[in-house]
Amino acid sequence: MNVCHRGLLRFTRGPPRLTPHNFTPTPTYSSLITRKQLNSFYQRTKHTTALTGLRVAKAPLDTLKYLYDKIILELSKLPEEAKYRQYTHQIISERLAIVESSSSVDEAEVRLGSGQLEEVIEQAENELKLVKQMKEWEPWQPLMQSPPSKQWDWPLN
Repeated sequence: MNVCHRGLLRFTRGPPRLTPHNFTPTPTYSSLITRKQLNSFYQRTKHTTALTGLRVAKAPLDTLKYLYDKIILELSKLPEEAKYRQYTHQIISERLAIVESSSSVDEAEVRLGSGQLEEVIEQAENELKLVKQMKEWEPWQPLMQSPPSKQWDWPLN
């Protein structure tokens, strides 16, 4: 083995062989983590969502509770007779109850049935934006002009 001028190692006769002098024994089994402990660790720690651009949430249940509470607060600012408010409030209230009663992330994901909690968080963030836009757009107001006749007829004749 030679050292070239850049400080890198260069093997002239191939890589070095293990001999009793340069061999480090593996640690004993008692000092290694057991497979059961390793599986338990990986079940509690999520490293990736496996979805490009979607990061793992640090506290997904708390985040969802906060977002759902915020959505309900924003919905309360819409008129009570607005169908969007009624249906969205019903859905969000059901989801909030599931999140509050879930003891783990896995349980919440199964009970919500909407994929990973990171995806549900993204949906809740988008719904919160939509509630604010609906307040601005006021779709519950009467139409400015009446719709054309046969607008909702199907099939077209």
